[in-house]
Amino acid sequence: MLNEFPRAGYVTLIVPLDTRIQINTKIQTQKYGHCAVIDIGKTNYRIKVGDIIHWTDNREIYWVPAEEKSWRNGKMRKLWLDRIVSEQSYAL
Repeated sequence: MLNEFPRAGYVTLIVPLDTRIQINTKIQTQKYGHCAVIDIGKTNYRIKVGDIIHWTDNREIYWVPAEEKSWRNGKMRKLWLDRIVSEQSYAL
């Protein structure tokens, strides 16, 4: 049984929409894979596949470019979390 859905993931797909951007994320733990679809506000940051996204329950979302390797060590840039569309977990 899962304790809590991870609040970080690697960007796997970016879909520009009229007033927002939809980002798909994915991350694996030892026993599970986790995918999330998140809508964020428009931004001039150049988000790309492989970048790291970290979000909280307080409508905060942070982005770290893939070149910086880790959200813990990299410089996080704050984005606007519009909504979490879906979160799914599956057994590996």
